[in-house]
Amino acid sequence: MLRPGGRVATSDITALRADLPAALTSTQAWVACIADARPLDEIASLLEDAGLIVETTERHDDALVTMLDRIDARLKVARLLGGVFGARVISGQELVAAAHEAVADGVLGYCVVIARKP
Repeated sequence: MLRPGGRVATSDITALRADLPAALTSTQAWVACIADARPLDEIASLLEDAGLIVETTERHDDALVTMLDRIDARLKVARLLGGVFGARVISGQELVAAAHEAVADGVLGYCVVIARKP
């Protein structure tokens, strides 16, 4: 709820769902908030449909790349440690690699949208 003139900022992963590679449409990708991500313009439209005025939309794909790099580093350590999660770690690394490619291709990204209540 916002009072008149109040602002809301939201950030989210964005995706061109029709262009996502198969690896990014799996249940695992859905849990990672990728498979059901929306394009930036659709996120802005949802806010406008709720009666808000979108003031700013910003792409921050570099922030997503940084996050993917951190996840990949942790998965590499987990893989070195071995244990019962070996197959899941490899699967996670494949998901991260596919996400990196999708960001490079402009299919996957990260955004900030700022909107105001009239």
